[in-house]
Amino acid sequence: MVMEYWTGWFDTWGREHNVKSAEEIRYTVSRFIKYGISFNMYMFHGGTNFGFINGAFHYDKHSSVVTSYDYDAVLTEAGDYTEKYFKLRKLFASASVGFLPRLPQLIPKTVYPTVGLAFYLPLFDILPYLNKPVMLYTPVTMENLPINNGSGQPFGFVLYETSICAGGDLYASVSDSAQVFLNDTTIGNLDEYTYDLTIPTIQVHDPTVQDCQLLRILVENQGRINYSWKIQNEWKGLNGDISINGTLLKNFTIYSLDMKMSFFERLRSATWRLAPENYLGPAFYLGTLKADSSPKDTFLDLSARRGHQISLQMVVSHHMDVGN
Repeated sequence: MVMEYWTGWFDTWGREHNVKSAEEIRYTVSRFIKYGISFNMYMFHGGTNFGFINGAFHYDKHSSVVTSYDYDAVLTEAGDYTEKYFKLRKLFASASVGFLPRLPQLIPKTVYPTVGLAFYLPLFDILPYLNKPVMLYTPVTMENLPINNGSGQPFGFVLYETSICAGGDLYASVSDSAQVFLNDTTIGNLDEYTYDLTIPTIQVHDPTVQDCQLLRILVENQGRINYSWKIQNEWKGLNGDISINGTLLKNFTIYSLDMKMSFFERLRSATWRLAPENYLGPAFYLGTLKADSSPKDTFLDLSARRGHQISLQMVVSHHMDVGN
């Protein structure tokens, strides 16, 4: 018995789409049939990893699986037929004593116009719309945050803030990647192989007053490992102590950005700004896709963007004619 005969493989960020030839699949399955071997095809129908459940794997480094789980399967992510499907259908027909059912019609699709992202909110403008932050003496990972009835945070982002009064060599261990800010200004990035970063010297305007700045670290969970021994160490966020020039930083304000629908509902009341042509910091963008009364399946083309999360919300408009 073959429990999983892989018809393709999943894709990871930044790499080519994995493919497996239709003829190879047909030939292998024909051998299974010839020798009476029971088998399961994984995947027969491609799928989608919605939300933050994309997953990841770890060989030499952490690799995030993409949202699409098309898998180069026999049927695509959208349910369309492939060359593999027709070769296997012909093979199964030759081995069957009866007739195969007729092919179902494909789901209609369409191409919608480009969606312009006309409005935006910089990351630090949305903090009032998040749930109340956690105040801790030392940082903890998102799983250990005292939120969600003690169950922590499973997915998304987490923002750590603390005051610093001097620059120097920052040391921090993060999973999976982080952007570091001094107040609202980006100063660098950290990841599983980059632990240190130089914090610029903090300018002292009045020698009699301690001039401190806000250090902010936004950590992204880029997917939980599907398998391997690394699955035992899947802690996301700041892992352990964080220091500048060897001095431990204390007194953190920690925001959970788990991107629940209740958060997006609260953002509806925010004052969105007109989006500039070029903005380098993390932000939320707002655009509108107008579909007619019979919306159809479509695909998002994000090839021109890097590092993005998409939240789709449907608004149904009703038009009523009132006569006398």
